[in-house]
Amino acid sequence: MARCQGSTLCFTFFQFEESSPSEKENTLGILSFDAVKTMCRLVSIYKSLYDVEIHKLRRHIIKSKGVNQLNSNDECFLLNLACAERLQDLNLAAAAVSRLSARCSNKSLTHFETVYAEMKNGGIDLKKIEFGTRNVEKIVEKMEKLVFATRNLHNAMESLSEMEVSENKIQKWRTMRANNGLKIICIVYARLSFVFGSLISGNNNNNHNNDDGVKVKDEKKKKNNVFKINKMGVVQLHGHSPAPAVGSCGGGGKIVATNNSVFRFAPPTTIGGVGLSQRYANVILFTERIVHASAAIGDDARKLLYEMLPESLKVKLGVKLSKMWLKLEEKSEDEEENHEKWSMSERRGAAEEVMDWLAPLANDTLKWQAERNLEKQKFETKPTVLLLQTLHYSNLDKVEDALVDVLVGLSCIYWNQKQW
Repeated sequence: MARCQGSTLCFTFFQFEESSPSEKENTLGILSFDAVKTMCRLVSIYKSLYDVEIHKLRRHIIKSKGVNQLNSNDECFLLNLACAERLQDLNLAAAAVSRLSARCSNKSLTHFETVYAEMKNGGIDLKKIEFGTRNVEKIVEKMEKLVFATRNLHNAMESLSEMEVSENKIQKWRTMRANNGLKIICIVYARLSFVFGSLISGNNNNNHNNDDGVKVKDEKKKKNNVFKINKMGVVQLHGHSPAPAVGSCGGGGKIVATNNSVFRFAPPTTIGGVGLSQRYANVILFTERIVHASAAIGDDARKLLYEMLPESLKVKLGVKLSKMWLKLEEKSEDEEENHEKWSMSERRGAAEEVMDWLAPLANDTLKWQAERNLEKQKFETKPTVLLLQTLHYSNLDKVEDALVDVLVGLSCIYWNQKQW
């Protein structure tokens, strides 16, 4: 099979050649929905690399109190984690596009898998692939229109009454060519190399001057918990063995986990490493509702919350409550009265303060899972939540200690008011 070399082959994909009228165009047919899900993923990754999103990641997300308290305060590690997850998503999209490109009538497009591998090996000058140009934005806009049309088609298929109205859109969409996806993948990879720089190892084309880019200090590179990404985009995390692949996070439908290296690398000291991300997220959010509840919480709600707690958390809670009651028994009446006053005011405030930084991680945990739920996946193109924003990489002991403090505080409030 004849094959072009280097950037020549890459830019072959950037041309929009039309087949002659006599050529029989291949159609996607039943693969339409798989194709548009890949488009959604590509556009989502593309949008996540806008300057405003990278600024948000570096200045807000990785510096948030919840991430720093429970996941890591090592900026190098968190940026590696973000880079690895975005590259992992791109690799999955590239694999899907490679399968679809085999159906293209333009034979030059069937070599995409070779082009992508060559690009990651440094065989293509990434400086020539520009991000955010007018032409690229038009392609992204066109892809979003196709996603919108397909979403309408999907809704129409669920409500058959709209089938005939959508027929023209269906026929037009089925003849869509796949070359737009091939161009966007190259551009996204080039942008990832530009934004994250030396975090993508083995790439000689990422020496850009980017003031807001990732600058990794030598001493941070030596840390044991830093991701390394080799030439072929395989994510490696040094310092511990990867956690077993999990098909779901405690229920809620299957998610893309078994083929997600970043997901599997959560160590056993983390919530994700023991496969309890969804359970702890639900416990935290239920606790948050109780903390912020204006009305008294009944016995049924308290019993339900206690049943939701994992066994290790129940043990820690029981130990701390026992110690607290022992101290109360030793106090005098005046000391106990002062303690009651403190419990009524300070304990609720302390619980609310913890929930302010703990609850966002729980919300993002459920959001991350919903975005990757294969059974309920929506046609969305906005940037997705990163694992570093969730409880997946949170230290299990730190999360449990924070929850125990909140639950002990709620117990004191109930004991004083005879309501909790």
